[in-house]
Formats: sequence, C-alpha cells, structure tokens
Amino acid sequence: MRPAILRDPDATTKLLEAILDAPNGKRMLSRVARTCRALCEPALNVLWRDLDSLVPILWQFPGHLLKKARKPGLGFVRPISTINLQIVNSSYLQINPPSEQDWANVFKHSARVRQITYGETASNVAASVFTILEDTCPRTHIFPHLLELNWKAETPAGLARSS
Repeated sequence: MRPAILRDPDATTKLLEAILDAPNGKRMLSRVARTCRALCEPALNVLWRDLDSLVPILWQFPGHLLKKARKPGLGFVRPISTINLQIVNSSYLQINPPSEQDWANVFKHSARVRQITYGETASNVAASVFTILEDTCPRTHIFPHLLELNWKAETPAGLARSS
C-alpha cells in the first residue's frame, strides 16, 4: 500500500515543490528522483518544469557531441580528428550535428518543461547551437508543453534568434 502522500498527486507535487524551494533543492529533488521509484516521475516533472537556462537540456545530448567552449559557451563538437572548424567569437568551435537517436533523451526531458529563461548575456550557449537544433530536430517542437519563454536579448542577432 502506498503512503497517503503518494495517493494524492496534488499533495505529492506540493511536497516536491517544498523540497525544490529549500536550500540545495534541485540537488535534493534529483536525489529523490534517483532513489525512489514511486516519486521518480513526479520529482522529474517538478525538477524540469522551470529552466533558468538551456544548458540542462543541451546536456541531455550524448557526451561525444558537446564541448564546453571557452567562449561563448556550450556547443556541439565533432571528434578531434575532423578538420571542419567554425570560428565563433574568436574561439574555435567544432560542429557535429546530433542524429535522430541523439534526440531521444532530450525529448524525454523537454516534454516536462513549461517555462524557460534564456539570457543572451549569460553566454553559456554558442549562437551556432540554435541553427543546429533547428536544422536537425526530427520533430516540429523541442518543447511541446512550453507555456512561457523569457528571452533576454541584448543584440539584434540575439533578438533574431528568438524568432
């Protein structure tokens, strides 16, 4: 028999939101999701509901695709043996677009996202990533349940990426 808190989805969500609001809440909630099968799905839903960056979604791609560039931020890479380089803000960033199989884990978590905040000044995502995502995404929408997008653009190019 399940505890009463798990039988009521609203009570479970309120409990998980309280955990999220506590100091180190995201860390605690991710631990709950990994250690309790009964709370895994509700905990992941609360954990992924509001993102303050695109980086958590980008980290869902396989590790061989991503490289944290010095400037301007996270980008897709090819294996070191390739020669095709793209220069981004005076730093070299190698581009390797994700395949359809690489998107599976991204879609698993992106369906949970309801709100995203993207700040261009954070410089944690290379501008070239947006084009790659648009060109290689096998679905119409990466975030099918997105309700709110906060896009903080500082430049005309950043504003153009928001459309």
